[in-house]
Amino acid sequence: MNTKFLKIFASLYETQNFTQTSKNCFITQPAVSNSIKTLEKELGVQLFKRDSGHVETTREAENLYPKVIRLLSQFESLNQIGTDAKENQITIGLQTDLCAEKVDLILSSIRKTFPTTLLHLVRPGENCDFYIAADFNIREGDKLLPLWREQYQLFVHPELMSRGEHIPIISDECDKLSRQHGGDIRFTSPKNVEFVVDRHRDVDIQVREFVKAGYGAARFASSWVTNEVLRPIPNTQSQWVDIGIVYSELSQRKQIINAINTIANIHF
Repeated sequence: MNTKFLKIFASLYETQNFTQTSKNCFITQPAVSNSIKTLEKELGVQLFKRDSGHVETTREAENLYPKVIRLLSQFESLNQIGTDAKENQITIGLQTDLCAEKVDLILSSIRKTFPTTLLHLVRPGENCDFYIAADFNIREGDKLLPLWREQYQLFVHPELMSRGEHIPIISDECDKLSRQHGGDIRFTSPKNVEFVVDRHRDVDIQVREFVKAGYGAARFASSWVTNEVLRPIPNTQSQWVDIGIVYSELSQRKQIINAINTIANIHF
């Protein structure tokens, strides 16, 4: 049974006026009448007597009204449970190639500051309350609240660099696509070997593995590859990039966003 019909019934029972009920329920008077007729047909009883604009309740309506009120109250309680559950969890999109120490500090601080909040981590681009990423990953309409800066450099496997061959740069093309889903990105190595980056998965990790295997060079945050075999390409310009919280102006998570900003101001 449609709860909308029950709400319209309760309003008409209380007001005994089609005009007032249409205002209370933000629908037209014919819609009120049709809803009541549908409810009466479903229940197999007459709920109201209509005579020249006058509305009179029947005994069936009098019996039904307290039951409807209890039922609508129960529905409201169920809706509140869902609302409370949503308010007690937060989903953060997290870019892969960020400074691990800074990310760990932010996440542990969220846990300590909001101990009853359940934290979910997803990739930027998936459904989330906000995400922490580089400024080149911002979508149109998003806002960036800077937290720290990362140095991005072109990295390559030393063996590939020593050959003196042309080195394809693959990460710049992936940056624009790393948060999209579906499809592949195809590249060709210096030895004409084709390889594929799957955008369904973490692009940065895939690209890093291809670079470690000698397929080309990629631009990564320096703090993310400190323990890798990769080396920065000499005489290439590094790029300092803002890392921050990327969020919508309509975000309902301003309290947590402000808390993260405070953490960054203290520690970074």
